[in-house]
Amino acid sequence: MNNIIEFFKKLPKRKCRKCGHEIREKADCYVSLCDDCDHPAR
Repeated sequence: MNNIIEFFKKLPKRKCRKCGHEIREKADCYVSLCDDCDHPAR
């Protein structure tokens, strides 16, 4: 069990594919854009 937890802790942070900023993790979120780039007004 500890090996699985360590595996997920060591994964790199997700980055926005458009601007490169780190994406804040959300529950059940599979987006590849940050909140700023994914804003509908852009």
